[in-house]
Amino acid sequence: MGLFLITILLGLFFRSIKFGVLSAFPNVLPIGAAFGIWALYEGQVGFMVAVGMGSTLGIIVDFTVHLLSKYDLARREMGQNPEEAVMFAFESVGFALIVMTIVISLGFLVLNLVNFMPLHDFARFSTISFIMALIIDFLLFPNLLVKFDKRKF
Repeated sequence: MGLFLITILLGLFFRSIKFGVLSAFPNVLPIGAAFGIWALYEGQVGFMVAVGMGSTLGIIVDFTVHLLSKYDLARREMGQNPEEAVMFAFESVGFALIVMTIVISLGFLVLNLVNFMPLHDFARFSTISFIMALIIDFLLFPNLLVKFDKRKF
């Protein structure tokens, strides 16, 4: 339900149903990939991993919003084609997303120092999700934008 509402809100915010739908992929795939990695690594999903899924979604959406807002700015206001707009988005926020991923991952991994084991699972799952979000936002999302954004300005 949360992902559906996020998709609708992003579609409204960017005035594009297509952007809303395209943004769903880089928002849901990192969590799916993190669950897959978690299943290989741990084998079972505990309560704190499920909590981690919900809490990391907001941060993952933030990655997508940053890229999409710069992409949309380049397309609408600067008249760039999709390829140029992707480059502009990465030049504008790419490095910041890398730094943010490193910092937030290290911040969450500090939870591994506490003696409460469920927090260890939460921290590791969240970190896996953040790293997967960065990879997907850098590799998949730009390709989706270039392939499906055929608007003329």
